[in-house]
Amino acid sequence: MNDLLDYPKIARIPYGQRVGKRYLTEAEVCTLLNGTVVVEEKLDGKTIPQQHDRYTIFGEHLKWVHSTYYDRLPAWFIAFDVWDNQTRTFLPCKEKTAIITSLGYTPVHLIYTGRVNTVDELVAMTGRSAYGNTLMEGVVVKNYNKQLFGKLVRIEFTTGITEHWIKKPKRMNRILTTSSHD
Repeated sequence: MNDLLDYPKIARIPYGQRVGKRYLTEAEVCTLLNGTVVVEEKLDGKTIPQQHDRYTIFGEHLKWVHSTYYDRLPAWFIAFDVWDNQTRTFLPCKEKTAIITSLGYTPVHLIYTGRVNTVDELVAMTGRSAYGNTLMEGVVVKNYNKQLFGKLVRIEFTTGITEHWIKKPKRMNRILTTSSHD
């Protein structure tokens, strides 16, 4: 029996064409952006939980190319959140980063911490990936005070997928260093 948690589905922040996924309402976007937020690169891999005492570390396993090819990965597993099983909350950015690094994992690329007033500001943050010579898939916006998250996926990424990655020939991303957490 698997006792590990599943990471909650994160709804998309509406921008441009909507493609069959759950989107936040305008009111939810306003609530998300009301206060300090953390903006991180959205990765294109398989979400995997790792249990460590009272914490569940969530990250993306990036060995196989899904839709985005990464040619500068520091590790196969990039951690993006820490769930505290006792308080039943996601830890704020500084705390989660400290735990992630103390356990020997690589934290996800942090783009920005502070206030964001508009969705257009988020769109402007979707530049080159920190992990490859490609544009990033999008960004994940986290308001840890409200435990509310949303993701903005680039329109080109959303409309560019024609079939699920598992149906394509397997292709590996490129790692630059070795990791003990494969």
